[in-house]
Amino acid sequence: MSVCILSQVRMKMIHKHYKILNIEDDLLQLKSNTFRLEYMGFYNIVEHSNAEDALLETLSTDFDLVITDIDMPGLSGLDLISSLSTQCKNYSVLVITGMDKSIIDLVNSMATHLGFNNFEVIAKPLQTDKFEKVINRISNKNSTDKGKRSYDLTSLDLRKAILNNELINVYQPQVSFNNKRVVSVEALVRWKHPQYGLLAPVHFLHLLDNHGMHHSLFISVFRNAIHDLNINNIKYNLSVNVSQEVLEHHSIFEEIKKIAKYGMFDLNRLTVELTESGAYTESLQMLLNLSNLHLHGIKLSIDDFGTGNSSLEKLSNYPFSELKIDRKFISSSVTNNVNRIITEVSCNLAKQLGLTIVAEGVEDKITYDYVKSLGANLCQGYFTGKPVSAFEIATLQSQ
Repeated sequence: MSVCILSQVRMKMIHKHYKILNIEDDLLQLKSNTFRLEYMGFYNIVEHSNAEDALLETLSTDFDLVITDIDMPGLSGLDLISSLSTQCKNYSVLVITGMDKSIIDLVNSMATHLGFNNFEVIAKPLQTDKFEKVINRISNKNSTDKGKRSYDLTSLDLRKAILNNELINVYQPQVSFNNKRVVSVEALVRWKHPQYGLLAPVHFLHLLDNHGMHHSLFISVFRNAIHDLNINNIKYNLSVNVSQEVLEHHSIFEEIKKIAKYGMFDLNRLTVELTESGAYTESLQMLLNLSNLHLHGIKLSIDDFGTGNSSLEKLSNYPFSELKIDRKFISSSVTNNVNRIITEVSCNLAKQLGLTIVAEGVEDKITYDYVKSLGANLCQGYFTGKPVSAFEIATLQSQ
């Protein structure tokens, strides 16, 4: 009993500075929301029964979370959300609405376009357990975001880091839906900065210029991966990301062969994931490299399918053996009708083309079961394994 009481006290202490703006024109619902929040340990709550007064409140007070309905007299919840996006504040928003699912999907799309990073929608009637789960998820993400820093880094710093071997890899498992065993690992780069510590790609990939840095980064990641797999005796297959800039490099295929041979790595175990972010223009060198990769047993995956440029055209023109559905669609496939349809269509397309399907961004069992039911082959996400060191992958392999 004492442990439970102590746990509750700790939760209240954690949330005592967390500011919430609670907006609802139904006074009973308004008080109910506040009661639920206070029960969870959130006490810094400001209530408003209309969006106009609430919006004025945001001009003088910084809130961590704004909870609002959509359909309210006067200024609507949609207008409120739009206005919040112009204030240059990093709001988290929870919409609680009785509107139908098509409106909920529209609101989610609107939030994405407005740039909200922490946005959730719950349908009425409100269930306490779901409400608490969403509130905890939002507040935890708030804490993570507040811990993020911006770093004073330049392209020259990154170039030096590559030369000084400051880049390391972590590896995320890809698990078979069929037998729940790890089949492959994806190499994900990190920067072990001497001053800032371990940096995720979001902090430095934008520093890549067009003067060979994409190629240098790929070689660094691939060489580190082959070294890690070799010294740790890891037998799983390997996936690495590759961009058009890398595939247009005249010596990339020979370099891949040389590094693999030195590390005694069978090229049949390698998959290169072609990123979708940029607009692709075919070149003779790129086509030659793709052909050589394919002829030597290296598998080609179309990464982040559906988010980039000319996905279907690339599927038609290049020898892909794998389709990787982007986390944007997978993570909300059970809650967002549009993303559910996109996920289903992508799976059906891949199956008809005979491609291996990798579902990226699977974070919970509901999503895992759903994507498995669609016939996906491999699961990648925190539900089946977060990115870890090569040593931890080797330990996993030995179990």
